[in-house]
Amino acid sequence: MAVWTLWLHCNSIVFGRLGPKRNLLDETLTRAAEVAYLGINGKQTLI
Repeated sequence: MAVWTLWLHCNSIVFGRLGPKRNLLDETLTRAAEVAYLGINGKQTLI
């Protein structure tokens, strides 16, 4: 997850979409938590 977030961040700088982010660690942890939550809770179905 961290490598993917860094890859997206690097591409956004190279292609001029965004400037450097100060909270890259927070964004990485937030995305990892979201993926973990969806992985655990995404398979539940309500009857």
